[in-house]
Amino acid sequence: MNYGVERKGFTIKDIFIQIVVIALFVFLLAWLFPTRVSFNGLNKKIDILTGTMYGNNIQTMKEAAISYYTNERLPQALNDVERITLKDMLNLHLLVDFVDGNGNSCSKTDSYVEVIKLRDEYQMKVNLSCTDNDAYIIVHLGCYDYCNGLGICAKEEEITVTPNKELSCEYEYEKIINPVWGDYGAWSEWSTNKVSASDYRQVETKTEVALTGTRQVQVGTRVETTPVSRTETRYCADGSTPVNGQCATSSSTSVEASCPSGYTYNASTGMCTGTVTKSIDPTCPSGYTRNGNSCTKGTTSYSYATPSCPSGYTFEGGTCYGPATAVSYTKGAYIGTYTGYSVPSTNANTYYETVSSDYVYDCNNSCAFRWVYTYKAYKTVVTGGNRPTATPTCPQGYAPTGSTCVKAESSSESVQATCSRGTLQNGRCVYSDTDSVNPTCPSGYTQSGGRCYAGSTSYSDALISVANSCTGDYTLSGDSCTKTVPVYENQDIYENVTYYRYRTRSYASGDRRVKWSKSQNDQALLRDGYSLTGNKKCN
Repeated sequence: MNYGVERKGFTIKDIFIQIVVIALFVFLLAWLFPTRVSFNGLNKKIDILTGTMYGNNIQTMKEAAISYYTNERLPQALNDVERITLKDMLNLHLLVDFVDGNGNSCSKTDSYVEVIKLRDEYQMKVNLSCTDNDAYIIVHLGCYDYCNGLGICAKEEEITVTPNKELSCEYEYEKIINPVWGDYGAWSEWSTNKVSASDYRQVETKTEVALTGTRQVQVGTRVETTPVSRTETRYCADGSTPVNGQCATSSSTSVEASCPSGYTYNASTGMCTGTVTKSIDPTCPSGYTRNGNSCTKGTTSYSYATPSCPSGYTFEGGTCYGPATAVSYTKGAYIGTYTGYSVPSTNANTYYETVSSDYVYDCNNSCAFRWVYTYKAYKTVVTGGNRPTATPTCPQGYAPTGSTCVKAESSSESVQATCSRGTLQNGRCVYSDTDSVNPTCPSGYTQSGGRCYAGSTSYSDALISVANSCTGDYTLSGDSCTKTVPVYENQDIYENVTYYRYRTRSYASGDRRVKWSKSQNDQALLRDGYSLTGNKKCN
């Protein structure tokens, strides 16, 4: 389009018509552009020229995806995901190709629909990436009460358009001085993309019935059948007891219990009582030991004597020691060589040996002649000084104990043992007492009170009752479990579709001035006679 061509020779009528057209155009733009729109509840605020087109496109993708995802195409397991790109949808003829507000095609690969299975419903994400907007919406699908037999449908909820990234856009404003319109160009191809009419765009529409998708429709019901669950219960008739799947019936006989000879049965105690002879041990005074009918106690006295040693030995601490042997010193390991005014005496630690002696004039303390000795020192080896030992001896009948000799002499005394009950006979205290024992029963009988009981048991097969039941939402019907389930089939959806085509015209002449602004409602430019063109550039 050439907006820079000038035209001369306008008439007053031409100028008046152009002024009216410009005034109407500016008024229309001022009324439209401050307004934000939403599409079917999409609350993403985008400009009216491109926003309506973007909202139409993302809504079209959503509706096509809902028709495509029938039960067999939905993800089956929890958290499973099914995905289809815009390219796939075009190849499957679910959509016709559309363009964005800038006239460009949207991305075929970055635009997609993704469905994930949640616990009770499905979540569908519709992502549409175009040059004028890049955003997505979240839709939930499920079998809701308002689906009206359609199977899966969209949840009635507010849907929000969420941008994948924030776009920074500038908007084009233009002002035409002395504008003159040219002729309209050729008509565009028919398209479902909605196009608005304007001063420079003429729009025609037509409505046709077209296939827009498929949906699941309930066409009837069918009955599912599953085997019943049988529960068997075994039981016994009155008077019998269930035992290991059988019924036991008992019968019994009784006889009197018997007591040992000399005992009689006492009904009040349930025991056999009689008189018996018993015995217990007699007792002895403290310190005595019993021996038959007697108690004896022994006593011990001790006498002491001093141990004796061999001649010349002395008794010390329980041992006899003789006189010590002589001590002698000999040199051992060499320590060193030294000088001094004298030689030390050998002792038990150090052995000293003179090497030489000199008579010299020495002035260390005071000047005088003195003897200076050279001597060696060694470790002393000590021999001798030991005392021999001998074992001390005790007198006849004495035993060595520590440092003394001891002789023990024993004596004893005896008294008769005593009985706390009864009389002493052969080392026992014998007495008469009343005794109680349990009565006895014949073999195979059980004693209870004064009688003995024996029983016998007979067995018979248990009776069986059968109960049929069904699981889940199945209902018992005769010998089967049944439930009625809906039957769905896919039906084509035919709807009235509006098609659009348009043609445009441009200014044949006039001075076109262009300015860019980050605002879609730049009042300074609008007051200066500028109007939005609908063009924008975003990054």
